[in-house]
Amino acid sequence: ILWYRLFSYVTGTWAKSFAYVLGAYLAGIGFGSLVSERLCEQRRSPRTFLVFVAWFVLLANVIGFLLAPTLAEVVRHADFIWVLPLVSLAAGFLGITFPLLCHASVPPDYRAGERLSYLYLSNIIGSALGSYIIGFVLMDYLSTTQTGMILAFAGIALATAIFFAARLAESQRVYGLAAVAVCVLLISLASPSLFGGLYEKMLFKRYYQPALRFKYTTETRSGVVNIGYDGTVFGGGIYDGAFNTGLLQDKNFVGRAYAVAGFHPDPQDILIIGLASGSWAQVIANFPSVRTMTIVEINSGYLPLIAKYPQVSSLLRNPKVKIFIDDGRRWLLRNSRAQFDVIVMNTTFHWRAHTTNLLSREFLEMIRPHLKAGGQLYYNTTGSNDVFATGVGVYPYALRVANFLAVSDSKITMDKERWRKVLSHYQIDGVPLFILSNPAHVERLNQVLSLCDKFGQNPEVFDLEYEGSIRARTSHARIITDDNMGTEWDPQIHGTDAFR
Repeated sequence: ILWYRLFSYVTGTWAKSFAYVLGAYLAGIGFGSLVSERLCEQRRSPRTFLVFVAWFVLLANVIGFLLAPTLAEVVRHADFIWVLPLVSLAAGFLGITFPLLCHASVPPDYRAGERLSYLYLSNIIGSALGSYIIGFVLMDYLSTTQTGMILAFAGIALATAIFFAARLAESQRVYGLAAVAVCVLLISLASPSLFGGLYEKMLFKRYYQPALRFKYTTETRSGVVNIGYDGTVFGGGIYDGAFNTGLLQDKNFVGRAYAVAGFHPDPQDILIIGLASGSWAQVIANFPSVRTMTIVEINSGYLPLIAKYPQVSSLLRNPKVKIFIDDGRRWLLRNSRAQFDVIVMNTTFHWRAHTTNLLSREFLEMIRPHLKAGGQLYYNTTGSNDVFATGVGVYPYALRVANFLAVSDSKITMDKERWRKVLSHYQIDGVPLFILSNPAHVERLNQVLSLCDKFGQNPEVFDLEYEGSIRARTSHARIITDDNMGTEWDPQIHGTDAFR
């Protein structure tokens, strides 16, 4: 569980990272079991086998502990794949232990099958509890560094117990306990330097400099969120927006959020799936027509960060806003009667793990009954033709706003004058978006409104495109389904490209 978090982060939650880690882990387990077979063929006493188990447990946990800082250093100079053998090595030592433990503790008599079943049951219970305690409990309260240290010390404690259980001679016991003491001392003293700048190294890779540090970091079971000193947000090791709600310097292209007021005539009830920095939610919540806003966010780690930034902190106190920490699909299924004028999803990059859950044909069809008459779904395609093709394949009407796509069962039209009226009087916390007595502000307002006069076929350009053009342009693209997970397994996307 911990290793997957590390490799997932370093690849920007690349979908294939889990396959790589699992493959390396299983290869190590298999090789370790093969070595164990060779050892079991040797005629040794059960105590000797227990000594082997103790040493292998100790080595596996020390190597497992060192994997995080090793990965952080390696990716500064090379591909993350070069660290996978370390996963195999640690898993190999673990793979050796179970057969040796069985060999040492199960006598070859008529109760061998019964005793082996008890060992196997304890193995399964331990595996399940380990996944639950680490993945669902500790990761909500502890950092990766703290979790890694707890696991290392637990493994070392287990090795110590096995050394005592083997009832070694005094000299042999001294060697074992000395090794344990050295490992405990090194882990305790070296952890601050080994894990210093861990996430900065894994994110920036070859661009890392010691001066690069995140301002804030939160870790929950749903992922890691880092905030740079310039307000840039990184979620799960990849760009995830910025704290900005203004259009004078639109560094996070939040103008796409303001566009909702241009193509929907009267957005009153809004659903936002995915909160992140809260910038988009803050913008849309302050539209004059909005009556209620429901926000569903899977990672609670964003909430304390939003509270630290004045641009968006009032969102948490807005009486129109209700925030639910939940999975988007699950929330929709549990609230089957909820309907909205606009559903907005600032979806992450299309190649990341689990994005199919928000981009597939099945999900888009699930959205339909949650839209009121004339309602619209507005979501980020991140420039993928497959995402565009799926959207216009499910809904008859569509409008592209840069790399965002609005889809509906009703005609969508961008109304420049309506948009001008909203932007001209728009305020957040009593602060106007544009000061119309300021010529520079008026010029910027007109520049934003000029979007309504720009039409093209390039999602990387800030312009508009209607459904007919989108269908023609993406006629050869794949339709994303829950089964094919189309964008997640694109062979052209490589995990080391995530930062770029």
